[in-house]
Amino acid sequence: MRAVIADDNSRKTLHDIAKEYILPKSTVFTDDLASYHGLEKYAYERKRINHSQSVYVMGDTHTQSIEGFRSLMKNGIGGVYHSVSRKYLQNYVNEYAFRYNRGDRGNLISHNVLALAAPVAGKRGLTDAQTTLGTQDSS
Repeated sequence: MRAVIADDNSRKTLHDIAKEYILPKSTVFTDDLASYHGLEKYAYERKRINHSQSVYVMGDTHTQSIEGFRSLMKNGIGGVYHSVSRKYLQNYVNEYAFRYNRGDRGNLISHNVLALAAPVAGKRGLTDAQTTLGTQDSS
């Protein structure tokens, strides 16, 4: 999952974002917003759900994943941060995308940070005990 703040929902804006972040020949699931029309010309397979006709799932085509992410992010930001400025909004979106992408591991971000830091600590000659305790011998 990658989420990007768009300046607007115009066709040009959404198509430019798609071209930057989505690989050609990918399947793109959208609702019936007119701005998504024409994505097929960029070699995307577009599957559309017609929400305006009260259709929300058709076979394996749905937008539930992105709607679930949006709800998680909106409630999380409102519940934890209460409000955010436009200046830092992309940072908050990145945080919730990180959480969403690691949902199967829980929200224990510290474990992910330690896993990333362990190889660096090993190169500096730190033992597991020193890494855990955050100390280093001065010898």
